[in-house]
Parts: sequence; C-alpha cells; structure tokens
Amino acid sequence: MKALYCNTRNALRRKAKEMSKKRSRGALNERQQAGLDRRMSNLQEKMDFYKKERKQIISSKHSSSVEAQSSTDVSIATDADAAALSDDLDSDGRNVEDHEEPSEADVSARRMRSLQGITMKLLFSESDVTLQDTSLKKHTQKLQLIDKEVRAMKLVFNTLKPYIPCENAPKCHRLNIILFGNEVLRVAGYDKFTMEACPSVSAGTTYSLSLDAPSVHELLGKHINVKEKGIGSAAQARHQKNDVFACLFNMDKVEQICSKNGIQFIHHIDIHGSWDVSLRGTTVKPRQKSVYEERKLRGMGKTAPGSVPVQESIDELDLCIKNLEKERDVQSKSARIATASLSDLGKNMKDKLTQGYGDERFKQERHDDVKAERILKEQKREAIKAKHDILDKLAEKRKMKYLHQKEQSDKSASKKPAKAMDKQPPPPPTVLSPTTRTEEDPCETEIGTVDLEHTVVSGTDYGIVSFATTVTHSAQQLSTIMKGEFVKLPKATTTTAKDLHWRTGTFHFMKKLQKRKKAARISDSEALLAKNAMTFCTTHDDLLARYAKTQEASAAVQAFYAAPWIGRARRFLDWHTPLVREGMVIQEQRRHKPNQLIRAIGNCGSGVGSRIGGHMRVGGKWHRRVAQRHGVSLIVNEHRTSMTCPFCGSCIMHPKKKGGRLNLGTSACINGSCPSVKISMNTFGRDSLAATCIALRGFGQLVGHPTL
Repeated sequence: MKALYCNTRNALRRKAKEMSKKRSRGALNERQQAGLDRRMSNLQEKMDFYKKERKQIISSKHSSSVEAQSSTDVSIATDADAAALSDDLDSDGRNVEDHEEPSEADVSARRMRSLQGITMKLLFSESDVTLQDTSLKKHTQKLQLIDKEVRAMKLVFNTLKPYIPCENAPKCHRLNIILFGNEVLRVAGYDKFTMEACPSVSAGTTYSLSLDAPSVHELLGKHINVKEKGIGSAAQARHQKNDVFACLFNMDKVEQICSKNGIQFIHHIDIHGSWDVSLRGTTVKPRQKSVYEERKLRGMGKTAPGSVPVQESIDELDLCIKNLEKERDVQSKSARIATASLSDLGKNMKDKLTQGYGDERFKQERHDDVKAERILKEQKREAIKAKHDILDKLAEKRKMKYLHQKEQSDKSASKKPAKAMDKQPPPPPTVLSPTTRTEEDPCETEIGTVDLEHTVVSGTDYGIVSFATTVTHSAQQLSTIMKGEFVKLPKATTTTAKDLHWRTGTFHFMKKLQKRKKAARISDSEALLAKNAMTFCTTHDDLLARYAKTQEASAAVQAFYAAPWIGRARRFLDWHTPLVREGMVIQEQRRHKPNQLIRAIGNCGSGVGSRIGGHMRVGGKWHRRVAQRHGVSLIVNEHRTSMTCPFCGSCIMHPKKKGGRLNLGTSACINGSCPSVKISMNTFGRDSLAATCIALRGFGQLVGHPTL
C-alpha cells in the first residue's frame, strides 16, 4: 500500500509540473488542459483512497503488541534514511502532518527515524558549526518537538558537525570523519572495519632502485666457482656490462627501443615504486650538416655527361632559339587577343544585364554569351600553357648554348690544377631516420626508416611581403593529391619581418630610439649631415660656416649613439635574436608531435635585393640553418610553383578585382577537368598555393614519384 501511495503521489507531482511548464510557454490549449485536469483529479482520488487505507492499517498495527510493532518496523528500516530526507515525509514515507502529538512517554521507532532523518539533513545542509533554533524550526515546521528531543538533536549536531566535510571541499577535509569513525568502531570492538587515513609509505615507494652492471652482479651473481666461466667479480662485471644485462634482458629488443627513441643504452636501469622500469641512455644526435650545399659546390661549373648533345652546334642552337622566340611571340599575341576579346565580351554582357533578360530572345542571347565566354577562356588558357611550354624549351636551349660556349672557353684556356673538392667523389644518398638532422636535396634522399603514417611534410615559401608562408600536410594528404583527388588545403602559417622584430625586441628598440632622437633633435642633425656640403656652399666663408655646423652636429650625434642604454639594448638584441629564431623552429617542431616533421623549403631565398619597395624584410639563410639543426630540411626547386595547380598541374590565373586590376594575391584554376573546379573550390591564396606545391614536389621526389 505504501508503494502504491508513493507512486500515485509522484505521478501527481509530475503532471502538475508538466502543466505549469506548458502553461508558462503558452503551449497548452483547452483540449490538453481538460485532459490534464481529468488525469490529475483521477490521481488525487486514488491517492486519497490509498491514504485512507494506510491509516486503517496503521491503526490496526498500533493495537498489536510492542514486539509485533518492532518486527514490522525492521522490514522498512532499509529505506528510512532516504525517505526521511524527502520533503514533508518521515522515514516511513508518511506525511509529517499525520504524526501524533508528542508525549512524555517512550518515543516510537517511527518518530525516532523521523528525528534521525531531520538531523542528517541538518548536518549536510547547514554551514554553521552550532545548530540554531531558526534552522531547526525551518526543517521541523510540521513536526512538534519537545524539549528533550530538541536537546538531543542539538547535542548530536554539535558533536558531529566538526567532522562533516562541506560540499566541494578537498579530499583532505574528509580525514576528520574517518578518524572519528575509526575511534567509534574501535570502542565498539570492530577494529577490522577501520579505514586507513593514508597509504603506508616505504622506502620503495619514495625512491627508485638504481641498478648498473656491478650492482646487478652483486644482487644476482652466484658466490661459487664456475670453473672460470661467466663473470666472477664486480670488477669484471664493470668491464662486461653488455654480458651482465644480456643475462636478464633481450638486448636486441632493448637496442631497438632505444634507437627508436634516439638514445643509446648506457647499461643503467631504474626500478620505481610503481613497478615500472626506466632504461637510461644518452641522446644520439648526429652532427648537423648541409649536404645540399656540398652537392651544390661540387656540381658548380661541371657538365653532366650527356647533357650537351654532340649533334647540335652553337649555330644550330641559335637558329632554334630564334624560332622558339617567334613561336613565343605568336602565342603571346594569341593570349592578348583572347584576353581583349574576353574583356569586350564581359563589358557587353554587363551592358545587356542592365537592360534585363525578360523575354526568350534575351535569354537565348545570355546563353550564347556565356558559351562564347567559356570558349574564349579555354583559348586563353591554351595559349598561355603553350607559351609556358615554349619558354621552358627556350630556357633549355639557352642553357645548352651556354654550356657549349663554356666548354669551348675551357678548352682554349690553360688548364688549371683541379681543386681538392673536385677530386673527392660525390656524397652518397642520405638515408633518413627519426633522428636525422640534415639539409639535403630531395632527389638525393631515401626515405629509410621513417614511418610515413606518422610523418607530416611542410612546404615553406619565402617572399617579400611575408617572410615565410608555411603549409603543413600529412603524407596521406599529399599521396591523395598526387592521385589527382581533391584535398582541402590547410590554413597557412605566415611569419613576417614585423613579427620577428616584435619578438626579438627590435621593434620596441627602434620606437624608443626614434622617440629619444626626436626629443634631443638628433634627427635634424642627421638630416644636416646627410646632405652634401658642396651643393649649398658657393664661397669660402659659406664652406667654413657649414663645417662648423657639421662639427657641432657630429659631436651631438656621436654622443647620442654612444649612450650606455643603446649599448645595452644592442647587446640584448645580439643575445636574444638567435634565441627567438631558434624558438620559432622548435615551436613548429613541437606543434606536430608525436609525428615527424620534414620541411620542404624553396630555394629562391627570402627576396632581399628585390626592387619591390614598401615592405620590411629579413634576409639571410638563418631559417634554413636553424631548421636543419632540428630536423630534415629538403631544398626544393620552386620554379613556377606559384603558377601551377597542385591537383591537375595546369597553369593558374589571377582573377580581376572590381576595378579591372589583377588580384595577384589570389590564384584560380580554370581547367574544367580539375577536381577543384568540379566542386567549385578552385581559388587559393598565392603563397599558400606555392607552399603546397613546394611540399608536393619535395614529397614526390622523396618517395620516388616526381610530380609537378
């Protein structure tokens, strides 16, 4: 009967909550309101019936003996605590308002469980250490307490509250209740149920056992004569470390694990308290070398066998070059004509668009214009592609002519003694491993023991506006691109000269320098010294007067730049700049852990020396030098990488802006068979495209499948 009453009460509460929620949202119509009212009235009738039946059962139980009462209470004692914490219920699940008035006689077991539940709720909900009367009245509004019960509840609360941890407290706060519970269990004679406040600490749990070859021999060696076989002493074990450890471990497996992690085993192990073993070793980092520069120096000025055909003379090459130049001019003219026609057609279509295509005649003209535009674009693309093919042939013929002329000049000139470097054989191909640190040509590199599944290849394109643009691909993505399938290009990482100056502190130093120069009027003195005195002086007196001003300005400028703070700032920059450059490469390396990073870097340099102005630049080969100290750097020929689509290998085009000017920062492929065109994702950033093509070319040469 109790279960039926509780289930009916809970169902009635759920229906009331559902009705209030729907009514607040305005999602309750009249039909739904009537249905909910009927169900709630039915549940209320059932609950009243069950309540009446329960009262009859309770009255019959009270008329029985005390022994029968206690035996009946045992069956429901398991859920007394949970039921007592419910609102308006005692430990038996009855409403508090149904309780009898307290008397000075013995308290019933049911009322004891109600008081127990209320006390437990007070212990876990109240934050005060002592129980206040207001809190007690708040939790016992429907239960009348006598003075004896109030004193008992306060005594229990004030005794146990210091040992009860509050909510969201650290684990260490639970120590009090554990200690208190252990003492109660010991007094009651239940020592075996006590809990440990903390785990037992021994020397093995705080320190590790360090073992080398002599200590292993002392622990496990036999103190008997083995007829001069085996290792008989610690001194002998010190000289035969590998044999000692081979008695316990599979040394081939140990060496394999150590070589995989780039260390060399030094015959030393540590056994920790967590029962794991650490193998000690020294880091094996081969000396960093730039094999690429070595190959470049040895191949400089040499002619590869078979590179110059014997059947073509210089005159024949001149004639071939002239013919190719004529073909180049023809294709260039065709491309210009197609571009002009395309521009005129675009203007015509724009004019027609303002008039509208309302009837069928205009719709047919629109269809014809789009078809003609597509044909002109294809003609323009074919003309540009043919022009680029001719330019490649022209460059090859000019190179052959140069080699012919150089060969003839070498024969006519006196032979000089060969250099020591020329006598040496070329370096062997470089075999890569997880610990290789080198700078190499990808054509002269073998993949070796590198796991391609856990390898990423980054392409780096140096430029003028941005110092370096890097795009990183996994080996699987590059293999997919080589198959002619589309892969969404990752976001590029751009490093500018301003970023470097900001990180190293050069930017702040220059800003501070300009501010102090302006305050001390050093800028005016520098402007005076920068001008040529002879252009402003016409007489001897003018020259002497200007010389006096120059001497005064020179002294002020020298005193300013000799200030101690400038010397300190420059020494700081000399020390901090290499650290920042090293940190940039290390941070890029760590970003791709645990995968191995192989860098493919373009060979055209950082753009210093270009006549394009207006951009801050950072020159030198420091980025390549730092990269080779921390991994594998492949120097890739970046010829036409910014003008080639990585998916189809065709030439790309630069779209036009609204004003008609070319958007040189964006590249678009217009090949209809390109997978990027088919899904309308054929527009890329120029530097991102170049970096991707560099990575693709380097990876293709590395795995033996050259592309682009």
